[in-house]
This record gives sequence, C-alpha cells and structure tokens, in this order.
Amino acid sequence: MTILARHRGVDSNAKLLVAATDCSGNAWQTEVVFESTLNTHLLTVWGRAKVRELEDRYTIDRYFDAEARERVIVDTSLETKVLSRFTAFVAVDTSTVVNPDGQPIQIVQPVE
Repeated sequence: MTILARHRGVDSNAKLLVAATDCSGNAWQTEVVFESTLNTHLLTVWGRAKVRELEDRYTIDRYFDAEARERVIVDTSLETKVLSRFTAFVAVDTSTVVNPDGQPIQIVQPVE
C-alpha cells in the first residue's frame, strides 16, 4: 500500500493512524508520523498523483466551472513541476559548441 499525503500545518506532532484488515481477516493498525521535509522527489510523486486525480475529475465531471478547474490543475502542475494537459515545460540549452576553426555552425533542427 502506498499513501501519498501532503501536510501544510504547523503541528509538528501530526500523525496518521492506518487501520485495515489483511486477506486472512486479521485486523492490524500502524501509526505514521509526519516528517517535515523539503524533499523534491516526494513533491514530484505527490504532484503526479494530484494532477492525475484533478485531470480525471476534469474529464468525468460535466457540471463544474471548467476555467476554475483548469486553473487548479495549472497551479498544481507549476508548483510541483509536473506536466499536465494545460502546461508544457521547455528546456533551454545555453551551452556553446565550438568548431576547430572557432567559427560557429548554424544547424537547422527539424521539429514537429
């Protein structure tokens, strides 16, 4: 089981109690203590799941304010640096390649 959560509170003692029943019918529970971290990898994982959930709701729910939902998707995408149907990221390479004679060569790169 994977649980992705995001906690924005000031309570450093926040905990999550997980209780379940296994396939044999035995009950079990565990307590998860929240850790304060700025882990960008976890933010990306959480962001992918959140954007996917928001896009699914955007597609399925016909009775909503489309512009408001788009804004939430875009904001979440930009905050977590995860692509969505409404965002795109561009990589810019500023490195310089120099020829042996020192003169730059212009290369036409085909793109779609």
